[in-house]
Amino acid sequence: MPNTPQTTTDRTSIASTTASTTAAKPNAHAPRTPLSRRTDSIGVRTFAVSVSAIIATSIAIGYAATRLARSALLEQQQTMFEATLASRATSIEQTLATMRGQVTTLAADPSTHAALTAFSAGFATAADDARKAGHDPAHALAHITEHHDRELAKRFRDGGLNWSGGGAIVPEGANARALQELYIASNPNAVGSKHKLDRADLDTPYDRAHAEHHPRIRTMLETFGFYDVFLFNAQGDAVYTVFKETDFASSATHGCYAESNLSKLVRTALATDAGARDAAGAPNATGAPNAAGARDATDALACDFAPYTASYGAQAGFIAAPIVENGKPIGVVAVQVPIDRLDAMCGLAAGLGETGEVFLVGPGGSNRTNLRLVKSPTVGTLSPSAAFAAMAMKGESGFAHTVINDRESMAAYRPFDFLGQKW
Repeated sequence: MPNTPQTTTDRTSIASTTASTTAAKPNAHAPRTPLSRRTDSIGVRTFAVSVSAIIATSIAIGYAATRLARSALLEQQQTMFEATLASRATSIEQTLATMRGQVTTLAADPSTHAALTAFSAGFATAADDARKAGHDPAHALAHITEHHDRELAKRFRDGGLNWSGGGAIVPEGANARALQELYIASNPNAVGSKHKLDRADLDTPYDRAHAEHHPRIRTMLETFGFYDVFLFNAQGDAVYTVFKETDFASSATHGCYAESNLSKLVRTALATDAGARDAAGAPNATGAPNAAGARDATDALACDFAPYTASYGAQAGFIAAPIVENGKPIGVVAVQVPIDRLDAMCGLAAGLGETGEVFLVGPGGSNRTNLRLVKSPTVGTLSPSAAFAAMAMKGESGFAHTVINDRESMAAYRPFDFLGQKW
């Protein structure tokens, strides 16, 4: 008999679905379903085949025995799903907490302060320094636009973004353009490999700073598995990124990226105290409370996933922390959260059978991770378990019988805490 949903006070939620006994093959035409500090739910889903095999056996051994066997099987499945869900939720929360700790530690590291100081100084004089070195930055806009039109237009369109010409995503300031020309347009490495360049050829103060600090930060990124690492100065300029995508040298306060989730998070992190952070205009950017229940001004913050233009419209989430000197923020360090690590933890086959799924669902019912049995990306798409996710975001946990994509299924769900945000 169906088990009634159970309610707990856990901060993470998982939804799982399964049917009676035997797992069915995945529905190849099933709709696709799409992290920081919001309420998302983790869902485990297992579709089962028809119950005719159980019924046929039951006729031979008696109806009562069939019902008892089926009830015992359902109880076993419920226990298994709930245990799998709890285990995955704990593992993912611990991984995210580790990322947050890494960013907080990085922001306090003296080498990060030194890098920010050097990059900020080089950024402030980049155009004049390039001119003194014999490179005319007046042609930067045309050169960058030509590069973007040639190399990025198709990538943007493939990501579902409108392409209004390369000039639409070029920063406004002369210093920013000088650096984008040297480290993006004139970078001999292909798109996606721009991070391999240790320094441009002009030997400007920025080039020397890049040669000194970039290899170390790049190695740190590769070690921890972040998608990208950013340094912003006190004015909100992205004075450094590892991968040198189009958000390099952009502004978090104006221009084409000012309304991105990263820019809003940076503006919040630059606020000097919790009250100022709340007024900085970054929705869903939250930091974990300290032991006394208050949020430390130096804690790392996180924002929910959203389409990010510099990543060609792919879903992106970020963690950021202020870089503080003498009690005041002088900049921000931020990292882009690697979705593939979350996918890997959700998609472990153990405990899921052939058709089981564990996934995160955020506000609005959209997926925050990709489904392991669907080949195309599902992050950002509507989840077929959105109704269960909505209950989980209210703090409920449970187990239910349902129908998903025309298949009899079972679902277990529970709340999930992403660095203070409910999923």
